Amino acid sequence: MESYKVAAFFKMLTVLGMICGSITDKSPASTHWHCGNSNLKWPSHYISWRAGTNSFPPGSPRRTALKFATHRWNEAPGGFMFYAENWGDQHVGRGNGQNEIWFSTNASLLNGAPAVCFTEYSCSSSDIEEADVVFNNNVAWTTSDEQTANSPYGGPRRPWGTTAIHEMGHALGLAHEDDTYNVMGQDWDHIHANNGEVRCYVGEDAGNGEVHLYGQTLSTLKNDVGVVHWKHTGHSGEYSTHGPCGIYHLDYSGVTGDYDTGWKRYKVTAGQVYKVQFTYENNGYYHQTGVQVAYYISTNDWITTYDRLIGVSTFTMKRNKAFTHAIDLLIPYDLTLGQTYYLGVVVDYTESIIEYCEKNNATWIPIRIVLKARLP
Repeated sequence: MESYKVAAFFKMLTVLGMICGSITDKSPASTHWHCGNSNLKWPSHYISWRAGTNSFPPGSPRRTALKFATHRWNEAPGGFMFYAENWGDQHVGRGNGQNEIWFSTNASLLNGAPAVCFTEYSCSSSDIEEADVVFNNNVAWTTSDEQTANSPYGGPRRPWGTTAIHEMGHALGLAHEDDTYNVMGQDWDHIHANNGEVRCYVGEDAGNGEVHLYGQTLSTLKNDVGVVHWKHTGHSGEYSTHGPCGIYHLDYSGVTGDYDTGWKRYKVTAGQVYKVQFTYENNGYYHQTGVQVAYYISTNDWITTYDRLIGVSTFTMKRNKAFTHAIDLLIPYDLTLGQTYYLGVVVDYTESIIEYCEKNNATWIPIRIVLKARLP
């Protein structure tokens, strides 16, 4: 029986991917590995990690973060499960028939990447047989959910959870993706924020790929919708690139701003209409119709339905890939000149959908009132 190895390297904005003995296939946006006409996947539909005892010691933030990362995949819509049952692995390595996860400073192993997933598979059976994930211990990682600690928001450290979810995606059979906002592209800014906290997650595109490979989840909670202030901006080799959603004039010309809040704060005129972008995701299994979305003005970055309502819309959200949409919103005239506000969005603000996660339903873009429109 022939066997092959895949080394999936992830390096921000740089292609280091190497796929040996297989080709990739899209379904229809998420990309996965293929042998001949068959998808490469695990026949068991699960991985049980053996975690390096020095990498994930008892009571450590890294062990907690690994549990969270496995949970994020286990709540996703596909029928694949991750477990972390052995925390005492003292002899980690490749090609030993075990699925292991650890930190290393071995340059020859990491090839300059922040993390790498090594996968062994058989083309005769189209089975993935082993996956090992290695994280670069020289990278300044953070497992904190505090927004200011994370590099996408000006913090000093890269979020470990986004990269862990990315590498676990490789482990279950997903390849890199470049044509939509997704965690299998540039992962460090595939992240949700509200109320000063960030949340790492699988996302619509990768979840859709998991469903394609393994069918639907066995969980009773199969629905989830979400919204973020990030969007797809292009690609660098195999990887999608992402950037902040924006606020535009009605002709889509740019609105100026500053970065006093650690995020672009748009300078707007009270009493004027702007186009406001957010990216919406159906992270669950079933298509959703009639999803109610509301827009708010808040004095802080904790967006809730208790804030001031300024607009509503309705979406159909199919499970495929994230979509970015700009809606016309009137900035209320009575806002205080010179004050900073947060223009917020809440998806499923009527709470009509029973979801496995409610923490990703709201986010924001900062604004500052610099002028007031002339009244007619």
